[in-house]
Amino acid sequence: MKPEIKDRFAGLKTHTAVTGSPLLPDSLAWVDCTVWATYDGGDHTIFVGEVRDLSVSELDMPLLYHNRLWRRSEAIEIPTVPMEVNLVEVGLRDGIQREEKFIPTDMKVEYASLLADAGLKNIQVSSFVNPKIVPQMADAAEVFARLPKRDDVTFSALVLNMKGVERAIAAGVKQLEMGVPASETLAKKNANTTVEDGIAETAEMVKMAREHGVKVRVGVQVAFGCAYEGKIEQAKVVSMARRFLAMGIDELSLADSAGLGNPGEFDALCKKFCRWQGTCLWFCTCTTRADKVWRICCPH
Repeated sequence: MKPEIKDRFAGLKTHTAVTGSPLLPDSLAWVDCTVWATYDGGDHTIFVGEVRDLSVSELDMPLLYHNRLWRRSEAIEIPTVPMEVNLVEVGLRDGIQREEKFIPTDMKVEYASLLADAGLKNIQVSSFVNPKIVPQMADAAEVFARLPKRDDVTFSALVLNMKGVERAIAAGVKQLEMGVPASETLAKKNANTTVEDGIAETAEMVKMAREHGVKVRVGVQVAFGCAYEGKIEQAKVVSMARRFLAMGIDELSLADSAGLGNPGEFDALCKKFCRWQGTCLWFCTCTTRADKVWRICCPH
């Protein structure tokens, strides 16, 4: 870097990138970054920052500097990092289900309405579960009956068994969410069942929902690791996902329920599913750890 050079683009025809940086329109390749810090690397400068935009010309293959040698590149694979991310808000269900003091139905309906007004398009409102076990969800049907009628927002509910599906359908729910853990230990602790029995019951639940015109999202829970069993083999996750898709579900979810996954595992599993054309794929992370910032690289 030469700080004495004030304007490297003086007199050149340029256009402006998303960060306000000047760009040469005829460049074979360019990357526009927001730079947070720089370090002296001897014969080069190390930049730390965030890539905001990038482009590779179709006119010719650019030269790449690699291992201190210039060489003609192969086709450059530009990461498919989306400019926006679709979110499913679950606070009304997962965030309050363990609260001991019952939250008034009016407040829940108002909360859902405000979330929709804020721009969220997918909101998990409640769960149709045993009210004796989860009293906070006892008013699920009433909440759905009082939600605002909006074509631009999907209000969904979690169901755990056939009884829950029946109740949700009767309440007029248009999308249901269900899941099976990829861990035998968690399946036993959560529902006193096995993974195989959970998949079989899910098939019946999906069948009933589809017969009533209700959309379904099914998740493979603890897809990136289990607090009880540790590492979950990717082959098992893929196998379960294939079986769920064969049921005719609308969307598939891979959940890092225990917050044990890492970016490398995420990317590896993501690439397996990117080959499945027509799959609407969602990812669920359940952690607040600072190192668990993942990049969604699989278009769905």
